[in-house]
Amino acid sequence: MNSARIWLDARLIDRGGIGRYLRELVSAAPSGLGAGTVTALVPPGAKVPDGVIACVTPTPIPLFGWRGRFTASKWFEEPASLVHFPHFPHPRRWSARSAVFTIHDLIHLEVPGVVRNPIARRYLAGLIRSALSRAERVIVPSRATAQVLHQRFPNSRTPVQVIPMGVDVERFGSVAVSVSPVDGPYWLHVTNGKPHKNLSGLLAAFAKTRARLDGKLVIVGGLGERRAEIHRRQARELGLADRIVWAGPVTEAELVAWYRGARGVLIPSLSEGFGLPALEAMAAGVPVGASDVDGLAEVAGGAARLFDPVRIEGIAAAWDELDRDEALRRELVAAGSARCREFPWTRTVADTFALYREVIDAGSRS
Repeated sequence: MNSARIWLDARLIDRGGIGRYLRELVSAAPSGLGAGTVTALVPPGAKVPDGVIACVTPTPIPLFGWRGRFTASKWFEEPASLVHFPHFPHPRRWSARSAVFTIHDLIHLEVPGVVRNPIARRYLAGLIRSALSRAERVIVPSRATAQVLHQRFPNSRTPVQVIPMGVDVERFGSVAVSVSPVDGPYWLHVTNGKPHKNLSGLLAAFAKTRARLDGKLVIVGGLGERRAEIHRRQARELGLADRIVWAGPVTEAELVAWYRGARGVLIPSLSEGFGLPALEAMAAGVPVGASDVDGLAEVAGGAARLFDPVRIEGIAAAWDELDRDEALRRELVAAGSARCREFPWTRTVADTFALYREVIDAGSRS
């Protein structure tokens, strides 16, 4: 292992949850794997710690499409013991002896409307099938994702290992609760605006319960121009324009402050491979209302008020309960504080690096 070279495809190191996952792996690599062992392919402007070799692309390389896959291949031509793709899209070729993939979810195949074009859906399914056939090992963040993967691709014989993501409890508990980004109470929803996040359902539920709820709804995250206009129009039609704060993309420090100041966090997703915002909210000491679906319910582990995301009345009822029932709020905060501590990033990193070693050792013996 000391002489092994590892490539990490970190093109998404600045993007949301997968970016956090990559930053944790990259930052721990020098001490966990040895300085100079890891080379990370990163976009322009990305930062990596001393001891990690940064391979900076002159322009961002897209994950999908034949052009992106062909261009990415050129960056993985150097020999290596192992390459880790933290997503199922991958280059057409690489020179590393072994490959590990992380498949976070199959939402694009499981949730109607996320990918509407049937040709695109077949293309994405083909990419996953290719990843499974070329990988020595596949990492998934939850048992729920492993189950869906086996159901969708029952003929795959590639070993699948569950390695949950994590949360930095100290960081999310570091901001004083009195430091609030807005005046007055508010509820928080963290999103990327994609259909499976079910922001439209959350807005509809807010319309039903707004007369009883004190405070505003804060939407954090980049929605994209088209999705943002759709949701803003819905909010206007529901008479919610003056009750919603569209915060847009925020820094990590700002995100912590938004969590810490919130009265509660709502996660009405139709599907999730893991559910990182639930852990972040729990670490911030905030009660969580979340969908009773796949990886999200698995991560919540009884420390959130669960609801059926397709029933607007159910979301509204859970929201009302989170607002009015102080005993429930205290119970969820206490349970969440314990639950989030079961997911340290140090374990995610250690288990991932142990998997690297197993795959490299097996490859050297073959």
